[in-house]
Parts: sequence; C-alpha cells; structure tokens
Amino acid sequence: MCERQRTDLKVLAHIREHYALSNRIYGRPRMTMELREAGLDVGERRVGRLMKTNSIRPVPVQNRRKANCSASEIDAAITAQATP
Repeated sequence: MCERQRTDLKVLAHIREHYALSNRIYGRPRMTMELREAGLDVGERRVGRLMKTNSIRPVPVQNRRKANCSASEIDAAITAQATP
C-alpha cells in the first residue's frame, strides 16, 4: 500500500467513529471540522471522497414546526366563531 492509502484508512476510521458518535447526521463540512479538531490535517474533498466511496451519508433531520398558538387558543377561537 502506498502512503496515501494508509492515511486514507486512518482518516476513514476516524470518519466512521465520528459518524457513529454524531448519530449519522454529520455531512462532509461538519465531519471535516470535527476531524480537524481531532488533530487530523484533512480537506473537505478528501473527506467527501472517502465518505462517498464507503457509502457514508448523513441522515436528514426533519424539522418540526411549532404552532403559533396553543390548542386551547384554537378551541376558543372556534367556539367564538360558532356562537352567533
């Protein structure tokens, strides 16, 4: 194995570790940031290439919308409209 392949395997091990710790939500930019904080000198393209070739993809997080008013306020508004 050449030097690049050996370092790719080391980086891939770190990617898999951080991916599991992040509950599979970290994509390429955030993963690169985490690896740099861990002391690895990697770029986004390398991280993206390793993630893509090893089928490591972030799971999209669904945003929950909050209602602007509570259920009791909605019930009060409905009853107010229903009474003449």
